[in-house]
Amino acid sequence: MLNELEVVLENGSGKFRVLAMKLIAGTFVVLGSIPLLSAPAFANPVVPPIDNFYYVPYYASAATTNTWGCDQAQADANTGHNSIVVLDFGRQNASGSGTYLIGSNSFMALSTEQALTEQFALGYQQCGTHAEYLTLTMGTTNYSNSTGSNLTYSNGSIWGQTVQGAINNIVSANYVNVTIDGAGDWESWGAFSELVNWESGYVSATNASIYDFGTADGCRDYYNQELNNHYCNNGWYQDSVVTASWGWPPAFALPEIYYNGCNSYAVEDIQWGMISLRAVNNGTGPIYFSGSLASPSAPGSCESPQGAYIDLWNVINNTPSTAMTPNFATSLG
Repeated sequence: MLNELEVVLENGSGKFRVLAMKLIAGTFVVLGSIPLLSAPAFANPVVPPIDNFYYVPYYASAATTNTWGCDQAQADANTGHNSIVVLDFGRQNASGSGTYLIGSNSFMALSTEQALTEQFALGYQQCGTHAEYLTLTMGTTNYSNSTGSNLTYSNGSIWGQTVQGAINNIVSANYVNVTIDGAGDWESWGAFSELVNWESGYVSATNASIYDFGTADGCRDYYNQELNNHYCNNGWYQDSVVTASWGWPPAFALPEIYYNGCNSYAVEDIQWGMISLRAVNNGTGPIYFSGSLASPSAPGSCESPQGAYIDLWNVINNTPSTAMTPNFATSLG
C-alpha cells in the first residue's frame, strides 16, 4: 500500500517540506520539495507614491470628484508615476439601483455614482500631462446588514453594467490616459457562495477587471501555513480568498494592510503571503498584488502607507515562487 509522507528538513538554504512516497517499510522515494517561508530578512524596497482611496461622502458633487481627479493628475505629473484610485460607494441595495455609503449610510443612486466616477476621470484628463495613466475603480462591498448588501447575480450584473457604461462614456470622450474598473471590499462577512454568484453576474456584463481591497480575516498569520487549505472565518478558507483576489479571471489584489500584529490584530501581511503561497500550491498563483491599502485612521491601525507596502513586499519576496513588486501603494486618510 502506498502512503505519502511529509517531513521538514533544513539545510543551509533554509527549510524545505519534502514529499515522499512510502514503497515498503523503511524505503521512501522523494517526489519533490517545496521551500517553506520563514521570517524574512527585512529589506527596504522603493515605495511608490501614495495614491488616494476615497469613501465617497453623501455630499459629493461633480465638482468634488472633478477636483479629486485634477489633484491626482497633478500629483502623478510631479512624480512621473501611474496611479490607482478606489472610489468606495459602499453596499448595494436590494434592487441594485444604488448603494448605502460608508460612514453616513446615506443612499446614493447608481446613476449618480457613475456620473461622479466619470467626473473624476474628466478631472484627471483635464489636468494631467497625458504621460501618466490612472486606473480608476468603482468600489462596493459584500458587507451585509439590515439595509443591504444583497450579493446576487443580478446585482453583480448591474454593477458590471455601470462600470461598462462609464468605460463606454470615457472611451467616446477620448480619455486616453484613464481606464475604469470595478473594486470590492471582499471580506468574510457573508457566505462565500454569495460572492461567487455576484462575481458571475459581474463578468456577464463587462470585461473590466475588479480589484479586491478587502481583508483575509481569520486566515493563518504565521509562517509555514500554506500547503493545506486552512479555514479562515465564516465558511471562508484560504482558497476562498485566493478566488476573490486572484483566482477568477478579472480579479486583482489590493489588500488592506492595516495591522502588523499590533493591538491584538492579525499580522495582515503574513496572512496575504501565506495565501499567495497557498495559491502557488493549489495551481492558481502566485497572486499578483497590484499594491497595498493602508488606513492610518482605522481604529488600532499601526501601519503607515509606506509601512504597509514595505511589510507586504518583504513577505511576498521571501520566497521565489511568490516574489514580485507591487506597482502601487494606496491609503485612506
